[in-house]
Amino acid sequence: MVGKQKKVILMGNFSVGKTSLIRRFVDNSFSDKYISTIGVKISKKRIDFNNQPITLLIWDIEGALDKIKRINKTYIKGANSAIIVTDIVSGNIIENLKMHLDDLYSVNGFLPTIIAINKIDKNPDFKIDLDEIKSLYPFVIDSFFTSAKSGINVEKIFQKLVEEMEK
Repeated sequence: MVGKQKKVILMGNFSVGKTSLIRRFVDNSFSDKYISTIGVKISKKRIDFNNQPITLLIWDIEGALDKIKRINKTYIKGANSAIIVTDIVSGNIIENLKMHLDDLYSVNGFLPTIIAINKIDKNPDFKIDLDEIKSLYPFVIDSFFTSAKSGINVEKIFQKLVEEMEK
């Protein structure tokens, strides 16, 4: 049985842990070594959902530098869902999320999107109010604190996206 293929993109600034989240999900591994993604790297993972095979084509898109140097929007085209990644050690979390959500929406419109606030293992008590994001971007279906290092909520963010894509 061939099954479906779904394009999932991960967007966010440099060094927030996009590649690490993908490695944790696809290979169940983690490395502290930071290697910046140039362009895009595509990983695959086959999962079963409701007894049907689905192949996730996971696009690890290079990080944006700032509001001037943004990601190449051609990488966003054709996505079935997205994970916008930030981390608890980055500054301007809300502004960075808005920038990436605006880029996503300008290319693909409304598609299931999850916010992953990564590196929660560094401060398990970290809190942030995402009410403004939820009100401005109704296509954001959920947000999770994640840790690629410990695996916290990594499977859950991908599972939630698959559930939304298959509705």
